[in-house]
Amino acid sequence: QWRDLKQLKDWIYRQRVKHRKEKQRGERRQAKEEAEAKELETRAVQPSFF
Repeated sequence: QWRDLKQLKDWIYRQRVKHRKEKQRGERRQAKEEAEAKELETRAVQPSFF
């Protein structure tokens, strides 16, 4: 019984850590995409002399 409870707690902890890492990865990816889009937008506004 104690072993089952410990296994359940461990599983819950692993799920929380997994979801937290996925959320952080998604936020970093979104920030990177926004920065790239902003850079492309800024680059398109600058005139080309070539």
